[in-house]
Amino acid sequence: MDISLIISILALFISTILAIIKIFEYRRDRANIILKCEADQYILAKGGPNPYKDGAKYFVVTVMNRGRRPVTITRVSYIPKNKKDNAGTFFDSFAPGFRELTEGKSTQYLAEQSKIPLEKIKYIVAIDTTDRQYKVKLKLKK
Repeated sequence: MDISLIISILALFISTILAIIKIFEYRRDRANIILKCEADQYILAKGGPNPYKDGAKYFVVTVMNRGRRPVTITRVSYIPKNKKDNAGTFFDSFAPGFRELTEGKSTQYLAEQSKIPLEKIKYIVAIDTTDRQYKVKLKLKK
């Protein structure tokens, strides 16, 4: 067998292995945003400036970045089941501004539960600076 054929087969094998490694690195290094929703939560904060009411129930959306790439969340909204109903954005999306989530970090968005039509919500959506949407279907425990 010719030496140039052996070298070319070896180069093909090595380049294929490196391409597979790069694909795995790309998938590992991308942002991996997870949304978690909790209803009927109470805020226990006394003293100091507190925008939340004691004794009121809150709906909490936790946005987590399990990936390596940082993501800046611009807002958290909800999409209704019926297109005739209005979509909404959580007020906490505007209060402290944009929130950057680096690897392993999370942030929470709260809304007074009585002001959100939970039974009419289909999805909770976190939106980043590139307008990419991360959705979770709202499932309430009964």
